Amino acid sequence: MFVVHLRLIGETMVNQVELSKNQTLELMSSSPILSDLIHWLDDLGQRATLEVIEKKLLEIDIQAEDLEKFLGYSEDGYQRNVIKKTEHFELVLICWKPGQKT
Repeated sequence: MFVVHLRLIGETMVNQVELSKNQTLELMSSSPILSDLIHWLDDLGQRATLEVIEKKLLEIDIQAEDLEKFLGYSEDGYQRNVIKKTEHFELVLICWKPGQKT
């Protein structure tokens, strides 16, 4: 796991956590729907348009329970949990608590 803290005038606004390859594989094995989405993105071989992404996301139903083990929150600001990043896409689970800024 790799963590980055970004600050805005002395206060942390966002923490970024990159899941390790093993964590991503574990997440994919625990959520077939998410696994299918990642494989679909990988198979595109290029950056998808927003229309293509929107159509795909409307077709799937990922439940919070599928991601629960990999949800990460920060006390200092919202947290970007990077599931997978390639040259063509970045799949991020963004989590924040009530009252935190985004």
